[in-house]
Amino acid sequence: LKSALLFRKVSYVLKARATPGLNAWKRWITVQTTPNQNSLMFFPGKTLSLKGTKDFPSAESAKVSPLATSLFQIQGINNVFFGADFITVTKRDGLSWEAVEQDITKTISEFFKSGAELLSQGAESTDEHKDDSCEVTSIIREILDDRIRPSIQTDGGDVVLVSFDIDSGVVVVKLQGACTTCSSSKATLKNMVESMLMYYIPEVKEVVALEDPAQRRSRTWWRA
Repeated sequence: LKSALLFRKVSYVLKARATPGLNAWKRWITVQTTPNQNSLMFFPGKTLSLKGTKDFPSAESAKVSPLATSLFQIQGINNVFFGADFITVTKRDGLSWEAVEQDITKTISEFFKSGAELLSQGAESTDEHKDDSCEVTSIIREILDDRIRPSIQTDGGDVVLVSFDIDSGVVVVKLQGACTTCSSSKATLKNMVESMLMYYIPEVKEVVALEDPAQRRSRTWWRA
């Protein structure tokens, strides 16, 4: 079992302050905690119009999404992730949720009320690229999709297959959303992803995570 299951998830409706116009949206935006104290899941009450999941590790990558761009304009936001029916927002470490949570919820609510498209025209609607070059790769993807990803997505994150090297047996995956900066992500990667893939697929010898350069730059910026 992944260590994230040790955390108790709490779902609640955001209590808006007595500010004009906020009562209309506080009733249908719900917020759920994740195993990552710096990430929250925001549920807009509708399914997102995507073919899969979409991760935005930087403001630059968010330019293809008006909503993600607006969220990155809130000071202290490091990552935005679109799931099937939720948006995971990750803040920088040390910043209190009280400073940004209301702005995040208002931004999401106003976006969906506007009727705007989630992604710009021509933007790829998912980070999942299913170009399986061999049978083993196809089996790896099937196990990830059916047995691993649904559980991780309930915690506001995701794991997508990047590559598999048949000679070394190394599977490269990319952690997304709440998983990118979660303290339990390494345990999840080894105890859940690696152990399950090695159990079902003898060709798999190791699973490693690929870090997006934007995430590395973001952490360096805030430490500085």
